[in-house]
Amino acid sequence: MPTRGARPELTVTKHQLRDWIESRLATLGQQFDDKAPAIQINRTLKTVEMPPLPDAPGEFNLIGTVRDVDLHFDSGAFVVVTGVGILCGYDESVYAYEWRNGRWERLWESEQNDDTPEKTYKPRSIDSVYVWAGSIDSGHLVREVVRNYSIRGDHIQRVDPVALSPRDFVDEWLVRPWTGSAAWSGAAGLEEWHKKMHADWVAGDFDYPASMHCQTPDLWQVGFTPADEKKNFEPKPEVYFLVRWRPPYHFTMVGAADKPRADSNQPDPEADEWRTLFSSQEWRQ
Repeated sequence: MPTRGARPELTVTKHQLRDWIESRLATLGQQFDDKAPAIQINRTLKTVEMPPLPDAPGEFNLIGTVRDVDLHFDSGAFVVVTGVGILCGYDESVYAYEWRNGRWERLWESEQNDDTPEKTYKPRSIDSVYVWAGSIDSGHLVREVVRNYSIRGDHIQRVDPVALSPRDFVDEWLVRPWTGSAAWSGAAGLEEWHKKMHADWVAGDFDYPASMHCQTPDLWQVGFTPADEKKNFEPKPEVYFLVRWRPPYHFTMVGAADKPRADSNQPDPEADEWRTLFSSQEWRQ
């Protein structure tokens, strides 16, 4: 089977699944726990299944099945990743939604619909979703958001990289709920700092350069001055975050303080340069 069992009907199935999920999103407001609809949607999907095709071994034939749908908030957008069964795997698609005019509207989608036998069919596995999001830094406006996932069976887990620079890592650490940021934290007392600074809307200014290289080779200090939205965005006392960066892009929050470290005296503007996973880059020495 040159298309691993994929046929033009596969695209129809993808769109039927997408439209059905969107009908569920139509019942949701702007603020909700993304875990609840994910559980309900996947529970329903497990009860709907087509019989496999007779011309393929049953243990490898996933045609007529769908894997668990991944639904999560991503910097103001709501991201949905679906997978429709083919031989020996799933063909995955991703959709992003934005709250507009009192409802969730699709703003972007990515599918593999080249599933006819006369064409080269390459089913996709979604490992990362890139989203440009607003930065908490008023001087940068937007930043690159990385969503990298490990998919094992029906289990989906976000894994490294979660950012590509120390500054963007601090940005991501502050705006994510503690349930997410805890996995990227490696020191006692960080939960209290997170509770103190995390909010529905975080704003302020990073130092320039934001990242200072410490004498310890794998440590960077990132200075951030939060803004007080209750006092006309007046600056609050500066906070200094200590980030461990191990190649290529493994970041861990290992400290936070109201005073800078004495050994963070090496300005490193290159640390926060724009970079991407989708082009060939050499790790800087």
